[in-house]
Amino acid sequence: MKRFLTIALAIFSPFLSYGQDTSVQDLSSIDRFFQFPELAIDRLTESALARSNSLEALILDRNILAEDLQLARKDIFSNLALVSDYLYGNLGTIAFNEGGPSIGVGTGLASRYTTGVRLNLPLDRLTNRHNRINRVEYQIKQAEFVQKNRADEIRQLIITMYQDVVLAKRMLDVHTDARESVNINRQMAERQFREGQIPMAELTDIIQAYTRTNIEYQTSYTYYETSLRLLEEVAGVRITELMIP
Repeated sequence: MKRFLTIALAIFSPFLSYGQDTSVQDLSSIDRFFQFPELAIDRLTESALARSNSLEALILDRNILAEDLQLARKDIFSNLALVSDYLYGNLGTIAFNEGGPSIGVGTGLASRYTTGVRLNLPLDRLTNRHNRINRVEYQIKQAEFVQKNRADEIRQLIITMYQDVVLAKRMLDVHTDARESVNINRQMAERQFREGQIPMAELTDIIQAYTRTNIEYQTSYTYYETSLRLLEEVAGVRITELMIP
């Protein structure tokens, strides 16, 4: 019997897991937004980083420094020159006799071609080249640190704003339930008053409680909507689009 159950579970487990995935897929975007906070925060952060103007400016600064580093490394080559020279005409010659003290001097037609490389660079620029390259490299590392720090700040902001939305939603749910409960009491009290079962003072108290509860509901609804819209503004995407499977 146990072996039969094991085989049956092995056969039907893919169908069971598929059914569970389908139930998740059937959730609305808002439901997924609140039920899967890690997924929501990751998507919100990714979207916020992609649209952040300040972060984009830091990335551009870092790219500019990377170009400066390439220029600093190639700067020495801008001062190198290929030179050549060609001479033709009467060239003087001097000949020494190894067997005696005589020396011969003469002239003759000849041609000469020379080539080479010339470096025209101040000595201080040549000696400080390594320091200039190091300085740009340090600036790039500093820019990368500032960029990462800004990305961390955006993620922390997203987490805080997400938690504000979650808290606002819970407060809205509480005030929604309270309003429905007080509304039922109000309807019952009005009927009882018409039937003469309760006095006007008691009905007035119930109506005032309903009014206060309704104001609290409207306040919590406004706070929830504001928190949600601000989060969407920072992330640059609607929640209904963000949480599409």
